[in-house]
Amino acid sequence: MAISEQLKIYRDAERLLQQQLMLMKKFERFYRYTLGERMINLNLDILEGITKANRKSDKEEALIDVANKIVVLRTLFRTCVAQKVITEKQYIPYAMLVDSMGKQCTAWKNSKELGIRS
Repeated sequence: MAISEQLKIYRDAERLLQQQLMLMKKFERFYRYTLGERMINLNLDILEGITKANRKSDKEEALIDVANKIVVLRTLFRTCVAQKVITEKQYIPYAMLVDSMGKQCTAWKNSKELGIRS
């Protein structure tokens, strides 16, 4: 079992959190305390879920929870674009990180279903 902090999905979530924190400083007050705060908390929950999944022998429940939170985070980013809080151009690097995390989570979950050791 790798240390959580060494997993690519964990490093991507950390990078996303750092970028989000910088982005949230530029949000208007209303969006900072509604969408922004929820997005930061989701990212922290994702980091916590990755750590839990990495430490458990039965990872499926934790990975499903992480995958669900990634979907909600993606939706909140899209809402930011729709509300013109951020531009589509600003959204692209975040979308790439969120999509990468989603793919990694799915692959991790599928490897557990197939009985492959990670």
